[in-house]
Amino acid sequence: MNQHQSSPIVVIGAGITGLSIAHHLLAASDREVVVVDSGDVGNGTTPAGAGFVAEWSTVIPHLGPQAYALQKYSLDFYRGIHESGRDVHFRGNGNIVFFNHEDTLAAGLAAIAAGPCASDRNTVVSAAEIGALTGGAVDASAVAGGVLMPSGIQLETGLAIQHIAEGVEQQGGTILRGVTMESLEIDGGRVVGVNLSTGHIATDSVVLAVGAWLNAALAQVDWKLPLVPFVATRFVTEDVGLSPDMPTLQGKDFPLWIRESEGGFTWGSTHGAAPAHRLGGTWNALGKDERWRQDLVDAMAADVDRVAQVFPKLAGAQTIREIQGMPVYSVDGGMFVGEVPNTAGLFAAGGDNESGVSHGPGVGRLLADLVLGRDPICDPTRFRLDRFDPQEYPDPESVGQHYVRGGVGFIADAHREPMPLS
Repeated sequence: MNQHQSSPIVVIGAGITGLSIAHHLLAASDREVVVVDSGDVGNGTTPAGAGFVAEWSTVIPHLGPQAYALQKYSLDFYRGIHESGRDVHFRGNGNIVFFNHEDTLAAGLAAIAAGPCASDRNTVVSAAEIGALTGGAVDASAVAGGVLMPSGIQLETGLAIQHIAEGVEQQGGTILRGVTMESLEIDGGRVVGVNLSTGHIATDSVVLAVGAWLNAALAQVDWKLPLVPFVATRFVTEDVGLSPDMPTLQGKDFPLWIRESEGGFTWGSTHGAAPAHRLGGTWNALGKDERWRQDLVDAMAADVDRVAQVFPKLAGAQTIREIQGMPVYSVDGGMFVGEVPNTAGLFAAGGDNESGVSHGPGVGRLLADLVLGRDPICDPTRFRLDRFDPQEYPDPESVGQHYVRGGVGFIADAHREPMPLS
């Protein structure tokens, strides 16, 4: 446990994870907490998130029971926000994972049933039932069936993160907007301070929750995690008459997610995503002008006809908003949460595998437990930062090639061709 109770805990990053960490630190201790972000609250990837939260471990077996504990905690956390009366566009409509083909449906259901977190609360649904549950938004003839997770929810991530930020400040926390971390101050293998663009803070505890920029921050202490950031694109359409009771949906045979938002679709697919390191550029700034990829927007637009075969109302629907963010994938599909092995007092959270909103509050609780020396909400071993040798995967391309060797998945597909010449 930290002994220097007079020094603040500094959290770098004001996305859903960083603010959730700050919230839980303040709720569980009398330590001062300072959140630092180079932009504004939620200026990074969080607002580009799908905004639906589910017990993903029940249908994605490799996530495991530790992540399941964080998912359940996050669901309760968001329900608490809703029940407090705060409008975050909360809907408890459930989530559907659907398959387009009978053979993949059978294989998928078998894998789910054999998983360590298989839940009897989930229900196998037929193609006709998916059509009915979505109010006809899904063409039942285009799918084979799927699984309904009735506990799933959806919300607007931008509204949720603003609420959490307000709570941090109401609890006495400080959020420094437009301030960058320039360097960590290390003495004898321990954090003793952090240098910001506005000055120095003496501290024995720093938490890095900086998403796609995590390895750049860890380079200061010569540590590296096996991560590959992607640039991902989201579309929001005009109102096409979708039912507000429609469950959110995730496709397995062609990876995409889609949900209702103010009568229209909010959706994303792998056609609008690519590994950041293969796109060129510095990718250090958060400004849209410096990282906007029109080619990925165009690829998403070209994918509309294919997606509309399952969701007919998408055909001809006008896209009224385009969003891009940088989710980060890890080499084994698991998150990294804990203390940096070679630097006492330095903690990190990252590699959310495009499920930062689902895991954010749970990760916030877990990391706060670890920083404060409390009994953790779940066994943190699965998330240790030293479960891979930093030299085993020296760069994002090596992580992508690991997926290629595994043979399947959109991360593998994105890395099959040779690296483009810079």
